[in-house]
Amino acid sequence: MPATITGRMMALPLPDIDTDQLLPKQFLTRLAATGWGEFLFHGRRDEPDFALNDPRYAGTTILVAGPNFGCGSSREQAAWAIRDYGFQAVIAPSFGSVFQSNCIRSGVLAATCTSEEWQELIRVADADPLTEVVIDLVAARLCLPSHQAVALDLPAVARRVLLEGLDDISYTERELPAVRAYEASRPVWLPRVPSGDGLNPSSEAAAVPLGRAAGSDSAGDQSNSRPTSEGSDRASDPPNTGELA
Repeated sequence: MPATITGRMMALPLPDIDTDQLLPKQFLTRLAATGWGEFLFHGRRDEPDFALNDPRYAGTTILVAGPNFGCGSSREQAAWAIRDYGFQAVIAPSFGSVFQSNCIRSGVLAATCTSEEWQELIRVADADPLTEVVIDLVAARLCLPSHQAVALDLPAVARRVLLEGLDDISYTERELPAVRAYEASRPVWLPRVPSGDGLNPSSEAAAVPLGRAAGSDSAGDQSNSRPTSEGSDRASDPPNTGELA
């Protein structure tokens, strides 16, 4: 995602819009990861006064949504529908926590602001949908044409994920030096990550199989193993001492 987003805003101040409204469940059988935009708010597309049907909002890229936006089930396809419809950012007083995380992972900025500033954004978007605003992702603020700056609440991790285009795997890979340092600091007798994945600092630190006590020889500690001699296939069989019963 670029460091700045310039676009027009759509006002959708309705509270408690859940993910089933965003993407109805009958579309969840689709297997594709793209092309979800046409299903966004499918159940309300026949309402002339609904925001997505208002021609004034055609081409908007910033959605100013109501409180508790994206509550309900955790379906990530709801965030995909927001993204594929063309929204690059969603601003609301509050979100369903899973939905906000899904947006960030999908490359959509989902940030909160104070109730007072949110009301001002709704007023501006409703009064003149042609008004362009600028979101500065680095500074975490939205700038109005009046030079008023709205502070956006966005965790630093989310900001980094968006700016660098990271997913969960690539974000974790950025921490590989710390992972390697941790692996190197662990006692060699503890279970270790198998070699060959680039994490172990030395191949000499052989992996100790789980469940095997430290100090066991290469054949393994047989003191607790089941007898393997012919005719004795139960762990409860007594040892053969050679004495007559």
